[in-house]
This record gives sequence, C-alpha cells and structure tokens, in this order.
Amino acid sequence: MSGHHELPEGRPYVLTGKAKQLFGALLLAGLLLAGIGFSSDAPRAWKTVVMGYMLVTYVGLGAAFILAIGHVTNAAWGVGFRRLTEAMTCILPVSIVAYFPLVLAGRGHIWAWMAPESLSPALRHFIVSKTWYLNVPGFMVRDLFFLGFVTVATQLWRRWSLAQDKTADDRYTRWSAKLAAGFLVVWAVLICMFGFDMLMSLDFRWFSSMFGIYSFVGCFLSGLSALTLLTLYHRRPGGALEGIVGVNNIHDLGKLMFGFTVFWVYIGFGQLLIIWYGGIPDETYFFKQRWDTGWAAVSLGMICYRFVIPFFFLMRRKVKRNPVLLAIGAAWILSAEFYDLYWIAIPTLKLGGGQGPTPVLWDLGPALACAGVFLYVTHSVFAANKTVPSQDPRYDEFLHLHQ
Repeated sequence: MSGHHELPEGRPYVLTGKAKQLFGALLLAGLLLAGIGFSSDAPRAWKTVVMGYMLVTYVGLGAAFILAIGHVTNAAWGVGFRRLTEAMTCILPVSIVAYFPLVLAGRGHIWAWMAPESLSPALRHFIVSKTWYLNVPGFMVRDLFFLGFVTVATQLWRRWSLAQDKTADDRYTRWSAKLAAGFLVVWAVLICMFGFDMLMSLDFRWFSSMFGIYSFVGCFLSGLSALTLLTLYHRRPGGALEGIVGVNNIHDLGKLMFGFTVFWVYIGFGQLLIIWYGGIPDETYFFKQRWDTGWAAVSLGMICYRFVIPFFFLMRRKVKRNPVLLAIGAAWILSAEFYDLYWIAIPTLKLGGGQGPTPVLWDLGPALACAGVFLYVTHSVFAANKTVPSQDPRYDEFLHLHQ
C-alpha cells in the first residue's frame, strides 16, 4: 500500500443549472430537427438516427479502450484525467437501453435485410447465403453481449479506482491491469463484429475484411477527440482539473490524435487498394456508389477533411501544446467521424444506386440529441466523486511528465 496524500487534488465539479439547461437545449434542438427529418423524409431520418447513435456509442467505446490501454500498459499519461474517461463510458448503459427501440423499430428502415419481404428478388438473392450471420436474433445477441461486456468491465475499473481513493491499496491497480489484458483480447474481435453489424450490414451485399479495423479506428478517434475536448474544458482557469492536467499532458493527447489520423488513412487506403486490385464487382460497387451521382466531391472532401487538414494542423508541436488550437483540432476530428458515418450510411438509402448526397440541416438532429444525453450523463457522473484518482501509484508520475 502506498499513499499520495501530499499530491494535489482536483477541484470538486458541480453540475450547474446552466450546464443542465445547455445539455437539455441540445437534446430538444436535436429532437426538433429529427422530428422535421421524419416528417419530410422518414427513410433518410432513420439513417441519421443510426449515425447519431453510433457517434455517441463510439465515443463511449473509445473511452473504454483508452482505459484498457492505460491499465494494461501501466501508463501514467492518462491518470490525471481518468475520472473523465470513466465518466464517458457511463453512456454505454444508455446505449444498451436505446439499442432495443433502435433495432426493433428501425429494423426494416435502417437495415433492409431485416425485412427481406420488401426487397426485390435480385436483392433477396444476396441474403440467402448470409442468413447464418445476418439474422435478427444473432445480430442483437452479438451487439448486446459486446455492449454489456464493455459496460461491466468499465464499471469494475471505475469501482476499483474509487475504492483506491479511499484505501490507497495498490492491489486495485493490479486487478485493473489483469482485467484489461483479457478485455482487449475479447474487444479486438467484438469491436469488429459491432462495426460489421451496425454499419457494414447497412448494405448487406457488400463485405470487406478490413472494415472491422476501419470502424475501430473511427471508434478510438471519436473517444479520444471527445476526451480531449472535455479535458481541455475542465483544465481551464477555475476548472476541476486546473493545475492537474498540464501542457505536457495535453500534448500526449494531441500526439495520439495525430498518429491515429495517419492510421485511419492507412487502413482506408489499404481497404480501397485491395478491393480495387481484386476487381470483384460485389466489392468494388461500394466505392463506385460513393463516386457516382454527386458523391465524388464528397468522397474527395472526406480525404481532405478527415486526413489532409488535421494531419498538417496537428503536425506542429505548438498546436498540440496550445489548448485553444488543440480544441479546434479535436472538434474537427470528432466532426470528421460524423462525416464518415454520413458517407457510409446515406448512400444505402437506395441499394441499387442513384442516391445523391443532398445534405440537409436536420441530418444533425439525432447526433445533437445524443450529444445532449452524453454530456449530461458524463458530467453527472464526473460530479459525483473526486475528480482525480490521487491515490493511484502512477499519479505522481503523471503530474511530473516531461516532453
């Protein structure tokens, strides 16, 4: 056992009425826009619902991965803002609850293969050989098991971390590392299957063995960029983490965002290159569909928006050490994930092709509503306990990190 009572504690965080009003306003604005979307174009609105759901769920899952990596590697770089990371994962129980109406009410509207009777004979032909995997019971069991598994693991980490705050017992650190080692093995398989189910099966004809890794990168970047934004907000003057999270600590977050931005384009280009080289029509049409009918500009724009701009922006050291500039970069990367989800989901409105991009304001509705819920849950949990795990044996190293 080791104590660290002489080290600085974070300020208590109070969830104010103004903050609750802001989060509530986001929720109401999102619901209003979503309502407009359903009244004007219901099939499209269903696609935007799964986009908003996946964006926020990916943020929670990405935070869980960050926790696991920190525990299994005995890393100090994330200890000081770990209470935020733990709070972010508390959106996952909400995702589990929301999963049921999403799938049961949206089954034929979001995932066309769930209502084969509404498909043409030519499209039903593609489902026949995939029913062993693409069936509603299996779909729900896989995804709910994954979300439940991650929720249980993250709640255990959080419980052990809070217990360590009271006892300063290092055994909780060892327990967390052991759980993280097993967690990552299961995670590697299930995060890919979650991407296959929720996103790749939007167009059940297409398949790519690399899509699981592609969706993982989006998940991690979503969680990392959201964590960066929250950390920067709470380390501001007067914030709960002022004097705890230093410039060297946010520099680490910037380097991770930069590195995984490069990894995203590596996986994305690798997927495109393999499919282009193979030349199999059942694979190449996915990219052809996102090039025709006005999608060429959107596809090229995504390369610039998701890779070129953040790559050159985050490359500079001073950007990663400047809170304002780093916040801009993190917000950009988080919005790029929504761009990516749009690029994946909207073309599936017409499985035969011909669906143009035609972005509209109410496409943002479900994402804004989900963001309001996420911010409320995260800050409610963050306010409920100590804002830093000051009894963690790596906390001192975190405070004295040098670049």
